[in-house]
Amino acid sequence: MKIGLIDADLMWQKRAIGRRFGKTKADIFPNLAIMKLSAWHKQQGDEVEWYNGFVHYDRVYISKVFSFTPESGMVINADEVIRGGTGYAIQLVDGREVWNGNDKPLPYEVEHMMPDYSLYPMVKDTAIGFLSRGCPRGCHFCHVAAKEGRRAYKVADLSEWWSGQRNICLCDPNILACREWRDLLGQLADSNAWVDINQGVDSRLLTPENVEATEEDIEAKREELGYNDPVVIRYGNYMWNLLHGDLGKTIKGRLVWDEFITRFPNTVRLAIFAICITIITALPMGIIAAVKQNTLIDTGLSA
Repeated sequence: MKIGLIDADLMWQKRAIGRRFGKTKADIFPNLAIMKLSAWHKQQGDEVEWYNGFVHYDRVYISKVFSFTPESGMVINADEVIRGGTGYAIQLVDGREVWNGNDKPLPYEVEHMMPDYSLYPMVKDTAIGFLSRGCPRGCHFCHVAAKEGRRAYKVADLSEWWSGQRNICLCDPNILACREWRDLLGQLADSNAWVDINQGVDSRLLTPENVEATEEDIEAKREELGYNDPVVIRYGNYMWNLLHGDLGKTIKGRLVWDEFITRFPNTVRLAIFAICITIITALPMGIIAAVKQNTLIDTGLSA
């Protein structure tokens, strides 16, 4: 089969403001369902690619996360079109996310596939996924309780969607409410990766036990990164790594070199623009000051 993929959120945001989140391609947040579908179809021997309107497909998947993402309106050149994702199943009513149940879950074998991270090469060395689903809170502004239930439960081990990446983006709605929280936090700690819990932590569920476990993880990370070493040793390690081209990581766990390369083209454009403005304004002013030497104009331009 020939499979086409459409990330509706990314497509719309590219047209609207050139990005989805943040200011660079590095801030794009991949569509997890799309990556799993891609991995499953490739495992079946199917040909998978991002949708191209000039190509005919046996099947096209369109997925969106956000309800405000509009339909593109384009005609899909395919025998079968399957739409899915939270964006098709929630509506904003008086500021509340109302779940209409139109989003079917992925088949079990697809849900538990290692995501195809190659679809988003601009998101480097980062694994994304869920260890638990559901939330007992039922907050009025959130659809999670209606979609996944008012209890948190384990859905995967880290090894299902992490394969050694240096960064982990955890999407769990309320991991501390899960009965297996200690096991799940332990898996994250054992990975030695930078972990971003992008839904935050429910502070109402913090207890001396899980706080202690978290502090143990933090202390282990500090030891691994050398933060407990004397300043002289840390500085020496930094200079050694710098000489070998390793600029370290940002506070968000991203490689400084990647951040630098991503932003460097815009820096060059800004510098060239500034030089052009300087030449356009400074050169005529210098000529006028030279011609009107020792006059009031010369004094004013030289001030």
